[in-house]
Amino acid sequence: MTRTPTQRIGDKWAKTIAEAFLKWEKEVKVSGRKNIPATKFDPTPFIEAAFYEGGEAQLEEIGKLVGIGVNFDLRNPETLAWLEKYCGDEIQYIDETTRATIKQIVIRGQTEGLTPTAQAKLIEDHIGLHPRQLRALETFEEGLEGMEETARVKAVEKYRKRLLRQRAMTISLTEGHRAANEGYRAANRDAVKRGVLDPDEWEREWLGTPDSRMCSICAGLVGAKADLPDGQFDRGGGGGPIKHNRCRCCEILVRKIA
Repeated sequence: MTRTPTQRIGDKWAKTIAEAFLKWEKEVKVSGRKNIPATKFDPTPFIEAAFYEGGEAQLEEIGKLVGIGVNFDLRNPETLAWLEKYCGDEIQYIDETTRATIKQIVIRGQTEGLTPTAQAKLIEDHIGLHPRQLRALETFEEGLEGMEETARVKAVEKYRKRLLRQRAMTISLTEGHRAANEGYRAANRDAVKRGVLDPDEWEREWLGTPDSRMCSICAGLVGAKADLPDGQFDRGGGGGPIKHNRCRCCEILVRKIA
């Protein structure tokens, strides 16, 4: 399967973000309980890097399509505004879920009579998990009642690490591919503005990643079209990939059929 530059860049930065998230989680656990409530995983540097790498790769592709060299700076007020807004607002869910997890543990401590020390230990053990995952872990642990203590602790820790890896992949795939796609669109937008790309000659086409992980939503959008530079995709595709968390779709430029 041949992947586009946007998909390769999205995957590359997804891997980097996942590694950074898991490293952050480990550092939080050893840094001391007093730092946990204020902690926040911030993927902003990786998002910016994926954004610009995606845009620069697309400028190279545009040059191949139109047969001329294309080289201009994507660091302009418009792209900087998107990055500032997205990194300042949209990714706050990471911080919010951290706080929500802590809140849920504190409430549990109050209802079950857990000591502050026990609550702090729970926060250390579960930091980085989404509240939904925290509930899943609690349900899993409850189902192990009667198991020998050492074996129970080992099983719970194994499941916790599995959930943490899932969380890391959700964050990393979502942010890596979203940023690469936004950089791609920024390059196209600038090329149209400069007269390098003609919207009457080119249009955008939705491209999926055709493997077992493609969902029915994305499968239904493959081949959907949208005008340059910012038209809405037909079939409900909106402004373009990504469509949902963990989405690995991208878009490509194709010549309009006369």
